[in-house]
Amino acid sequence: MMVLTATWKFPTPFGYILIIGPYVAFFSFFTVLVIGPRKVLSSLALREELKSEFFIISSQGVVAGCFAIFSAVFNRLSGIQQTAFIFVMPMIKFLTKQNIANAAERFHEYMALIVVFSVDLFNVYYVAICMQSSKSVGTTLIKSPIFEEIDEAEEKRVVEDSLQALFHAEYILLAEYIEFTIPLFYAPYLVAIFHLPVGAFYPPHTAATTASKLGETVTSILIYSAVEFVAFGALLVLLRRKFGLHPLYQLAFVLETHAPAIQGQLFLWTITILHLTLQHYGVDFNILTT
Repeated sequence: MMVLTATWKFPTPFGYILIIGPYVAFFSFFTVLVIGPRKVLSSLALREELKSEFFIISSQGVVAGCFAIFSAVFNRLSGIQQTAFIFVMPMIKFLTKQNIANAAERFHEYMALIVVFSVDLFNVYYVAICMQSSKSVGTTLIKSPIFEEIDEAEEKRVVEDSLQALFHAEYILLAEYIEFTIPLFYAPYLVAIFHLPVGAFYPPHTAATTASKLGETVTSILIYSAVEFVAFGALLVLLRRKFGLHPLYQLAFVLETHAPAIQGQLFLWTITILHLTLQHYGVDFNILTT
């Protein structure tokens, strides 16, 4: 990366994205080195597990790249164009979730956590980030997954397959939970960054933002969170009526049981996503249109 910066330009456009490939390669190499090459070669089960792990990490890197390109194109569009282009986001979300879910299938109870706290978490953050440059109120509402038809298919599958009811209920609960909680954390973060000197280095966030524009952005984010909270409440009522269980107890059980894994995923992806827009990491999206 330093060589590329020295020979091309600084900040390097999409510099944060360009280091994903080398990161996966280094991570894979040193993981095998620490475990022991002989042990890896002698164990088929270990090789298959490592293969799944590396594929998940690579897929998560692809997620970062896809959403970065999406936001770059989104920022160049007008209000009506943004409203139409926003329908691309559910497609990206669906395809990446399928890839990661297939790779994480062997991890059983951790599969929902891996998918939700990577793809869904990434999607929520990028929805909030895109709201800062959204030129249409309708775009804010369309971004809400409450308008997606995918959730209806998920609910139907939960009802039909009683053996996997708890698993699907857990997955949907986690997804809906982060949909309304993450914006509640992102809004005060945005306000804090705006009032700090470092805000000048976050072009899409606060560098060119006025106090009035910041107020509009925070309001849009909170409206999105409120819509998601209503959807979360409706989901709780639905699960209670369909299965006779207490969804909040199940959600609390998952959050408590897998607390270390969840905290690790939140820390990793929050730092990664929020720093994607840092000027030093090459948030020069004009390279796509010039």
